[in-house]
Amino acid sequence: MPVWINGRWAAVAAAAIVAGVSPAAAVSAHAAAPPGTTPDCRVVKCVALTFDDGPTLYTAQLLGDLEARHAVATFFLIGPHALAYRQDVLREVRDGDAIGDHTVHHPNLTTLSPARVSYEMNTAARQIASVTGRRPAMLRPPFGAWNGRVRALAGKAGLAVVLWNVDPQDWKYHNTALIERSVLNHVRPGAIVVMHD
Repeated sequence: MPVWINGRWAAVAAAAIVAGVSPAAAVSAHAAAPPGTTPDCRVVKCVALTFDDGPTLYTAQLLGDLEARHAVATFFLIGPHALAYRQDVLREVRDGDAIGDHTVHHPNLTTLSPARVSYEMNTAARQIASVTGRRPAMLRPPFGAWNGRVRALAGKAGLAVVLWNVDPQDWKYHNTALIERSVLNHVRPGAIVVMHD
């Protein structure tokens, strides 16, 4: 996942948070770091900002804010949203943001049949790839709900399951100061912050 390291952007796999696929598989293919130089967030202070459920009508503003700060993030996209907001997805790619899969309908994958789980992941991956030209390599399961079956199906689909360890519950509290305090009070080197477009 893209993070700021030593004055430049690099990609990092969140090894402690990724389940099912090797951390190397989660490293963004379009990151600025040269091959073989993925930093170890257990050593270097780095944090991944991730955004779920997009793109939405707020994504363009979010991208403008990130661009103004020369920052990149990881976006876990809902397949049909990617189709509806193609220009924002292409802008994410141009900006060097990492793109992941967040399913078609945002269901709790642990409650679905294996066929339905595969449909949700693979259909969204195809929809996203139809916009970006590249199939995502990461899956953020909706609600962070996963189990061994979901992990195995994700691995079969070539998707690393990426969770988080800092959640300011921005979906619940629409208060910028509260969200900011929550993130800053809980973030540590190597953290993955989950937010929403």
